[in-house]
Amino acid sequence: MFNSNRRVRNAAGATIAITGLAAAALFGTNSFAGDIEGSDDPPAEPGTPFVVDSGALIQTDGDVFDETVVTKFIAAGGFDTLQGAGGNADLVNINNKSCYQAQPSAAGLETNLYAPVELPDGARIKRVAFFGQDTSDDHDITIRLFRSEFSVDGATPANVAQGFKAIDFFRTEGNTPGGVALAGRDDLRELAGSVASDTPGETLHRFHTLSATITNTAGENHVICGAEIEYQVAVPEAEAGTIFHAIDPIRAFDSRVDSFSASGRLGPNSTKRISVANGHDEKGAEIRSQVGLIPANATAVTYNITVAQPEGSNFIAVTPAGLSGYNASSVNFTEDSGNIANAGTVSVNDTLEITLWGGDQGGSAHVLVDITGYYAPATGALPNFGG
Repeated sequence: MFNSNRRVRNAAGATIAITGLAAAALFGTNSFAGDIEGSDDPPAEPGTPFVVDSGALIQTDGDVFDETVVTKFIAAGGFDTLQGAGGNADLVNINNKSCYQAQPSAAGLETNLYAPVELPDGARIKRVAFFGQDTSDDHDITIRLFRSEFSVDGATPANVAQGFKAIDFFRTEGNTPGGVALAGRDDLRELAGSVASDTPGETLHRFHTLSATITNTAGENHVICGAEIEYQVAVPEAEAGTIFHAIDPIRAFDSRVDSFSASGRLGPNSTKRISVANGHDEKGAEIRSQVGLIPANATAVTYNITVAQPEGSNFIAVTPAGLSGYNASSVNFTEDSGNIANAGTVSVNDTLEITLWGGDQGGSAHVLVDITGYYAPATGALPNFGG
């Protein structure tokens, strides 16, 4: 299952754009962003097939990955601000409801903010980038990517006494007017999710956390607006030769419309099994020209998922129909987030069905699913891919 904000880049020239930040006005002309800037590659025309061949796959340490670099953006609000206790708790202020800044009143203290990095199982983390502001002469903002893991030995979980292991570490340099767009190492090759252990028959389950440390002595000079995780998705060798077909979006499901068999709000710890084969109008009736638009031999679809009228906080996961669980969320919401959307890619079963999972928190919401493309086997021979 793929789960991400689908801002796609070419891995050979992976770039980071800062223009999409909610606090774009924060960024001036002077920064130490270096060569971190937006890609000039034009988007593909709808309907243009993309062939997964030797130029689109890479092989690393025996595993095969799609060369496409996908970006997951973590806004400032995705970082946990509950630090310390009593007077040392919540040592940040919210700046324009989009960025966090250190509290000057807590001078002499450091605030460590943490955000979980939720990625598809088996994803390969490529790079971490940070967006914010640091104009302090004496203090830097420190960014770290941590990994923790545990193993399962038979039916008995056993904690692995490794604690947090730092995978990447970088910091700002201070005294820089305007905004900061700063990236760590360019090719971390760090695997997320369930991976094989050095012990035969053992599986390690990895969890990643991103931390940002700001110095409260710096006050308003230390600002966090968000971070990006660049990653690549694992691809089984059998998928070589698959073609991606982009289509004009079709409405596959809308839980607000009674004519859909799985209509109604998606609540916690519940599921909805839906078809992605056909497009529907606003009343839920199939559109004749969009019936069978997703072919029977499709192996996966790309989608936009929208949460509407949320009540409480929760998340929604998307998987192929027939699975017994999920590995990562596809979209997270709170009661205050309003309607919110995300995009991703998910495999489909042989009846072109997927499952929507309500998370284990208390919130519920209506769910809309639009299909934007599909993968299907190519005809004819394609080049072999290698290392």
